Amino acid sequence: MKGPIEHQQDPGSKNQNESPDNLLSRGQGIALLIGNTVASGVFVVGSAVAGVLPNPIAFLAVWAAGGLLVLFGAMTFAELGDRFPTTGGQYAFLKGTYGPAVAFTFGWASLFVYQTGGIAAVAIAFSHSVLNVLQSLGVPVSSGYSWHLGRLVTVAISPNSVLAVIVVMGLTITHFAGLRTSARLQVSVEAAVVIGILAFSTLGAVTGRASIPIRSWFSVDTGHASARWATAFALVWWAYDGWDRGAWLTGELERPRRDLPRVMIVGSALVIGLYLAVQITLLCTLQYRELAASSDAAQRAADRLIGAVGPLAISLLISVSCLGCLSTGIMTGPYVYRQIARDGLLPKIFSRTARDGRTPQMALLLQGLWCCVLLVSGSYISLVIYATTAALVFQVLSACALFVARSRRAQAKLFGYRVPVYPFVPVLFMGSCLYMLVALMTESPRESLFCLFIVAVGIGTYVIRQRFGKQARDLTR
Repeated sequence: MKGPIEHQQDPGSKNQNESPDNLLSRGQGIALLIGNTVASGVFVVGSAVAGVLPNPIAFLAVWAAGGLLVLFGAMTFAELGDRFPTTGGQYAFLKGTYGPAVAFTFGWASLFVYQTGGIAAVAIAFSHSVLNVLQSLGVPVSSGYSWHLGRLVTVAISPNSVLAVIVVMGLTITHFAGLRTSARLQVSVEAAVVIGILAFSTLGAVTGRASIPIRSWFSVDTGHASARWATAFALVWWAYDGWDRGAWLTGELERPRRDLPRVMIVGSALVIGLYLAVQITLLCTLQYRELAASSDAAQRAADRLIGAVGPLAISLLISVSCLGCLSTGIMTGPYVYRQIARDGLLPKIFSRTARDGRTPQMALLLQGLWCCVLLVSGSYISLVIYATTAALVFQVLSACALFVARSRRAQAKLFGYRVPVYPFVPVLFMGSCLYMLVALMTESPRESLFCLFIVAVGIGTYVIRQRFGKQARDLTR
């Protein structure tokens, strides 16, 4: 069975469907990828990683290896985007290679756990950082109330969850303004985040004074088993999570086939550089044991670099980076749901747009409401595991899609980007995702299996919908 016909046009061809005034430039696409990725993880995950690894060399190696795999993934998605240059990212890849059933399952998982779970987790991180800033300024903050409904569900009403709900719905309404307006906002926010990270890293490189003997960087702690490496790698992968969303708005770019590879590769490379710069700054400023034991390592490092104002400054930077990531996630997801609804795989309400014919206002609203449900019913760790499990499942399937696509079009004349060192790059990316998925299911079986259950429900929903939909069509004939 042959797959969809390969596009036979110049990779630099313009998007013929829309005026450039309604589309994204390459720079805006890169800013959106950075915004989807850079949040609190770059500042806070380092402590958890240091807590399970023996020395700074291992610490930096895991961050560098994670970054390399992100780059491999970006290359893989860049070729897939060249082959399927439409809005939807993995949805388009999966639909074009495996068919509508797998694509629908991706959309289902994105709506219920993947994209929305990630948004909710970042919203909690944002509100937590904002409340920390308020507390540092002497503003009293109450603890709130929570009710446990079984092992998986906790209903929490607290300043943290209330602020998260307000911000999610506020940003949802803000993005009613349209794609280009939202993109301009994101460029401004991400510029501020990048400048802040570069300033923090430069200060660390110039004035960091952690007296760490070089020999200790290579010391080996035999108490750290391979399972701890799996934990460290999973933590780093969560911190990098979001790079794949750079392909979700492919069809909204001015020149999709030409611009997407640059967006994916340049954007991912910039993210990796920023992440490594922050981790090196932490190592240059704090003793490794102190880094491993600190829940506020970035604040401590900033305090040593610029004094008492440092913790407040870094908390504000974390808040802004979380806000940018949250805003980008809220903005991008509904365009995928709009595309899925236009293909008839989600209810038509998800395809309703504003007067411009593009902004999916109903999808934005429904996504925001479901995020609010998750915010008051799930803990931060549970939301992270839900989102990461779903991400890994569909990243594996997307990497496999490249092999399927190439096998179906072996004789086709191809333009544009192709993954270098094929098949090494996609194989290593796919194998690493599988390794992390198994490790995650071993260490957090309850949450990861619940996520897979949601995915399975999506498959069942598609089968039932197709069966009854066919019967309804037969009755109307």
